[in-house]
Amino acid sequence: MDITRFDPRDEFSRLRGEIARIFDNPFRIWSLGREFGHPSVDVYETNDHVVIKAELPGVSPGDLDVRVMEDRVTLKGEVTREEEREERGYYHRERRHGSFYRTIPLPVPVQPNETTASFKHGVLEVKALKAKNLRDEGYRVRIDEGSH
Repeated sequence: MDITRFDPRDEFSRLRGEIARIFDNPFRIWSLGREFGHPSVDVYETNDHVVIKAELPGVSPGDLDVRVMEDRVTLKGEVTREEEREERGYYHRERRHGSFYRTIPLPVPVQPNETTASFKHGVLEVKALKAKNLRDEGYRVRIDEGSH
């Protein structure tokens, strides 16, 4: 069983999304006519990396801000979507705009400067190299042989 660090900021982010959903807050993402307050993410570990995949339909890579810290990744962005349909007998046009912010706690420390990201078909993938964990191996302390 993996141990996950508790980060109260993640709970506030979740709560903000629920409040937006309940009170019809304009700050949200719209996806195929469905709305949600923050993107869905998958987080998993490989031998060397922590990988985060986030579903961000309708978002362009230029509207994304991805920040990596040793213990968390923050996703922030905006989506502007315009839909226009003209069919027999009617014309339909909608504009939607929203923003999102989500902090994802990481299961192990990572090296922020060794992180890569790619964006394909509305899915963002962030791969962060795991930091060498001295807690597992311990830190060898030099013993001074001086007299007392």
